Amino acid sequence: MLSTLMNIWRSRLFKLTISILLLTLSVMMFADFFKLRGDVDAGIRDARKAMSEALAVQLTVLAGSGNEQAIRQTVDAFVTRSTDVGAARLTTTNGTTMAASGDLNQLSTDTESTLSQMVVPIFQNDRRWGEVRVAFAETQDLAKQLTYFGFIGISCFVLYLLFLRKALNQIDPSQVVPGRVNNAFNLLSEGIVILDTKLQVMLANDAMGRIIRRTPGDLMGQHIDEWPWEFAEDQLAPWRIALEDGGTYASQEPLTLRTPDKQSRRLIVNCAVVGAGEDEKAKGLLVTFDDMTAIEEKNRDLQDALRLLKHSQVSIQEKNKELEALATQDPLTGVNNRRALLARLATDFAKSMREDRPLSVIMVDIDHFKSINDTFGHVVGDDCIRVVANTLAAQCREYDLVGRYGGEEFVVVLPDLTAQQAHEVAERMRLQIADAATNENLPLQEMTASLGVACTDSMPDDYMALIDHADQALYAAKQGGRNRSIIFDSRVTKIKPEAGATAEVESDRRSQKV
Repeated sequence: MLSTLMNIWRSRLFKLTISILLLTLSVMMFADFFKLRGDVDAGIRDARKAMSEALAVQLTVLAGSGNEQAIRQTVDAFVTRSTDVGAARLTTTNGTTMAASGDLNQLSTDTESTLSQMVVPIFQNDRRWGEVRVAFAETQDLAKQLTYFGFIGISCFVLYLLFLRKALNQIDPSQVVPGRVNNAFNLLSEGIVILDTKLQVMLANDAMGRIIRRTPGDLMGQHIDEWPWEFAEDQLAPWRIALEDGGTYASQEPLTLRTPDKQSRRLIVNCAVVGAGEDEKAKGLLVTFDDMTAIEEKNRDLQDALRLLKHSQVSIQEKNKELEALATQDPLTGVNNRRALLARLATDFAKSMREDRPLSVIMVDIDHFKSINDTFGHVVGDDCIRVVANTLAAQCREYDLVGRYGGEEFVVVLPDLTAQQAHEVAERMRLQIADAATNENLPLQEMTASLGVACTDSMPDDYMALIDHADQALYAAKQGGRNRSIIFDSRVTKIKPEAGATAEVESDRRSQKV
């Protein structure tokens, strides 16, 4: 029931009927205001004037006879017998009230007669003797006026409703469209609007009503430019372009429409002129609206998902880098750990053998490290290890590799360097380590290291054999007095003269490593 009443309230027929009815009542009220029907109060004024003058004549006769009691009885009878009279009073010229009756508050002091009060003078011997004031009831009866206008309103409403219902069937464009065509329009998912040459809506399908959140009937007669479009600056509406061109115009740029519920709808608009021929002028426009709002919302959701995915990928990559660092870096020094060191060395060794290019390895060991730990503690010992690692890394090229082999031992991998070139690097490292005790503010008087150098020209069987050769050279450096670097030789390991020793150590004395 409620939905039926709401549909009636929203119907175009009801709105037109109410509009015409209000116009009719407005015309009637203006006509009464300007008294176009004549002065309806003139007859009432004349009748009241006659009654008042008749009373005045009678009181004049009674005043001449001096019968005051008769005067009072006459005034009382005049007021009580007339339903239109509210009060009456006889007053002499000196202000004396000889007779009064009714509600005297209704009497005013006006000297002129009005519709609600008549003032009639009384003369005696051609002299004014007094006056009679009579107060009458108000002529405007609100209930009667409301009844009158209510009857007019209800009668006109019913008559206009019946008339317009019949007339709209003749002038409504939708009534001319066959039912099958109208149903076909309503089955389309695109919004369809037919406009006249003034760009007023002549027909709209259900899809258009759903887009703009109005019933198709409510759109009838509206100007399409009055809809809440959000045009860019200096943008011309596509239907105006189509109407001016007189052909078909497809708008590739989407338009935005603001619906009554404050939502934005993204629409693709296509326009075509109706009835335009070689000898004919355009009779209207057919405009279609393809709602892309849902697709754009899905695209935005997809973009949000892609952004989240990219963010997740970045986070995963960062986590992988952290995991890789944990898996490949030594936590104390930040250089490669033993596992990463050996993996890289295996790759470089295979490449060296495949391309017949030299590959050198330096093994470094801090001299008397146990004494440092026992004397200064493990904290200072860790500081020494970090300083040595940083010193080794500083002397390397970008593609060289420094790794902690274990404890206070380090291995440096030097691709494309011969044994002699690697030995020069080892000497620079040894000298820098000796200076580090002072430069790094370590609580040591001195800190030295022994270094063993090995190269693939010593013909190792594999990368572990290459490390073993460097280890043997390191052992020789330890045996030779420490704080020196020695190159491994396949026949004999020699202590270089510049290192300050000339002792020889056999290359296979692995069991005697310090």
